[in-house]
Amino acid sequence: MARLCKSHSIPDSACTTKAFIATSGVDKQHGLTCSRFSEAQVKQKAMAKTQKKILIFDHTKPKQIHSASIGQLDV
Repeated sequence: MARLCKSHSIPDSACTTKAFIATSGVDKQHGLTCSRFSEAQVKQKAMAKTQKKILIFDHTKPKQIHSASIGQLDV
């Protein structure tokens, strides 16, 4: 089991068909970002363990850049 932070862990054997990923920032150059590194780690692990990634964000998130990188935007 991968321990990502004090309160979150994702089993190494986890495999899902869909992951809904919310993000605080979406930028062409910097990709998907959020403000907490522990949150970014959980989202990176979830994205690595799923077949289909579904990105969730509202109209205020494009061109926002935060300190923790979740991954690149691949359209």
